[in-house]
Amino acid sequence: MAVELFEMAVDTLGVAVGSAVNLLDLELVVFAGGPAAKLGQDLADRIGAAAGPWMLQLNPDLAFVASSLGDDAGVAVAVASGRALAITG
Repeated sequence: MAVELFEMAVDTLGVAVGSAVNLLDLELVVFAGGPAAKLGQDLADRIGAAAGPWMLQLNPDLAFVASSLGDDAGVAVAVASGRALAITG
């Protein structure tokens, strides 16, 4: 049952990521936090594969990667965002 639940989560994230790529024309999707820190690039590859059918146009330069910051990724993004706002704002 846990495996089925995990596969459903990967498929659902694939829909969300595919939609985000369509909307934002992304070239890089970084997965971070707990599960990405534990499962690494394998998780990023699985979600990337699940996103493929939901993307309107496949970008050959699009990359799906796992963050190397582990559980600290959220903090790093928050700090970088705060700095960017302070500089522009």
